[in-house]
Formats: sequence, C-alpha cells, structure tokens
Amino acid sequence: MGLRFLQHVERTRLMAMLVPVTSPDPQATYQLLLREAGLYSPDLAAKPHVVVLTKLDLLPPGSPLPTVHARADAPVVAISSVTQAGVAKLLETLWHSLRAAAATGSVATPTAGAPPVRTSG
Repeated sequence: MGLRFLQHVERTRLMAMLVPVTSPDPQATYQLLLREAGLYSPDLAAKPHVVVLTKLDLLPPGSPLPTVHARADAPVVAISSVTQAGVAKLLETLWHSLRAAAATGSVATPTAGAPPVRTSG
C-alpha cells in the first residue's frame, strides 16, 4: 500500500478490507492487509473494519464462499459490484459498524485544524 493512501486511510473512522473471492488464499490476503496497516501504524491496524469479499459473481454457481476468520469485531460481507448482490447488506453493515464504533469511542476524532465531521442521525 502506498504511503499517501495510508495517510488518507488513517483519518477514516472505519475501514473496508476488500478481499477478492478469487484470491488463491483469501485468509492470507486479509492477514496481509492487516499486516501492511500495522507496519504503517499499530493504531491503523486496530481501527474498526469490515471485511468485504468482492467479485462474488466470479464464483461458480453453488460454490461455497471462502472462509475468512476476521477479528471478533469485524463483520464479513460478500458482494458483487457487477450484479449488486450483497451491496445493500454491505451498506447496512457499514452503517451499523460506524454507529457501534462511535458508541464505543473507537471512532477517530478530527485532528487539530481539520474541519469537524458531520453525521446525520
């Protein structure tokens, strides 16, 4: 991951870890993403996240979803951007995860000089 990207992600409240279902080892892909985030900043690796299994449309019909063992607080959602399968569930999961992070105080606060983040609800 590039440093500019990681600097941007560091300011987010919640991350989506995108793992293609076509990956030879989706668990290893997830672990790599966490490791890369942790090498940049332990706080970034500890940030709340949702695991998004992508490219669901490329699985053969009837094939089981790959298993990804995420952190206990990290939901796993499968989607296809092509067919839109699972997208509504992903949006709902992201919303609930954001609200849960805010309730537990694990939501990032704006840095000095940054404009306040406005939320509705």
